[in-house]
Amino acid sequence: MHYRREQQGITLLESRYLYDPPGRRIGKRVWKSRRTYGEITGNEYIQLSHAPEVTWYGWDGDRLTTTETATQRVQTIYTPGGFTPLVRIETQTAELAKAVRRTLAEKFQQEANVIFPPELVAMVDSLEAELQRGELSAANRAWLAQCGLTPEQIQNQMEPEYTPERKIHLYHCDHRGLPLALVNAEGTADWSAEYDAWGNVLRENNPHNIEQHIRLPGQQYDEETGLYYNRHRYYDPLQGRYITQDPIGGAGGWNLYQYPLNPLNYIDPMGLELLLLPSPKQKPASQSCTIDPITQQPVGRFIGDSKGNIMVEPVGGRTIPYPPSNPGSVDTHTLYPNNSNAYRLNPMGHENNSTPHAHAHLPGTGSGMRGQGSSLDVNGHVVPWNSSAAHISIKSLGPLSFFSSILHMYTFRSCREGTFGQCYCAMGIEMSTGSSQDEADIMCGMPKFF
Repeated sequence: MHYRREQQGITLLESRYLYDPPGRRIGKRVWKSRRTYGEITGNEYIQLSHAPEVTWYGWDGDRLTTTETATQRVQTIYTPGGFTPLVRIETQTAELAKAVRRTLAEKFQQEANVIFPPELVAMVDSLEAELQRGELSAANRAWLAQCGLTPEQIQNQMEPEYTPERKIHLYHCDHRGLPLALVNAEGTADWSAEYDAWGNVLRENNPHNIEQHIRLPGQQYDEETGLYYNRHRYYDPLQGRYITQDPIGGAGGWNLYQYPLNPLNYIDPMGLELLLLPSPKQKPASQSCTIDPITQQPVGRFIGDSKGNIMVEPVGGRTIPYPPSNPGSVDTHTLYPNNSNAYRLNPMGHENNSTPHAHAHLPGTGSGMRGQGSSLDVNGHVVPWNSSAAHISIKSLGPLSFFSSILHMYTFRSCREGTFGQCYCAMGIEMSTGSSQDEADIMCGMPKFF
């Protein structure tokens, strides 16, 4: 139970939670306050509403898969065995009501005002299932004939099935499984957000008012308390710690309230134990988003020019000519969601360095050179902005123009798990020698795959 009060002691909100025997939260009722005015005195009164807002939760083991309110149902599909969300399916309650249909047995009983014995219900259910499949057995044909009925007559009695209209979004996540964007069927982001390392929302772009409550792996945002429900306990992102003790006691460590001290490399989806993520250079098995090997940021799409030069546009970002005032410029920048530079492509060079090159950056604070993040070399290491290593050669990008799809690069293990140098090395060997991808990966320094 949770209360929120004003200074005068007036209750503004009351929420109550329901849990099943395994300790999973399966329901929530929230009474919100409303202001009324006396008809005679005109005095203002604050009181809780009589009817609560009710939310029900459905689970698949320890993963929360369904959230249903009076207006909508939201279902989430995760990676197999993991906590990284893949697909969000949203259905309005009015659509769900249209999909409710009576079975033949239910219809016959209601219209005749009788109760069928269980054996007859089973026979009618079997008949209906066969008619839906278009495969009527000899036994059911004989039964209908004995009753003086035809399959067509029974089919005309069956209530039509209605497929509810649904809104489907794909999740884009970081390397931990934290959602960064919801992408619709047209490929545009209907929702996106930026977080700090502990899961606090720094910025949110939500023009469609989508309630996206998934946070770090295993966590669900609770609007009433501001906490994140983490299966076995609640997590406070402002403090970066749990507010309740570890249910396994000292077996989880001496600090009973501790969340992973390094939340970029560790997760705790159950609220019980720390799990070490794979190496930053390796795409986690449960990760739904392609990760850029240089910046370690999730890939939204690949941007290529007529010469085959390729850059990565981050999830929620965009691509612009540089300077923006010159739409015909050959210089191209891809930007992070906060408009800081991700990649800068200079195919003709510039006055300080006439050699064609590109720059890569970590996320920064904002637009322009002052807001861009640290410079990276081809292996993803932070280097001085004016060093030769920060000027990445794009000569090796030429072979990419021969590929029918830019995504071909991510069929190489070198591109998924290695450095960009290993990636382009393997692609060049495949193009020039006809070697297999596995052979090219090994020749470029990747360990043998057993």
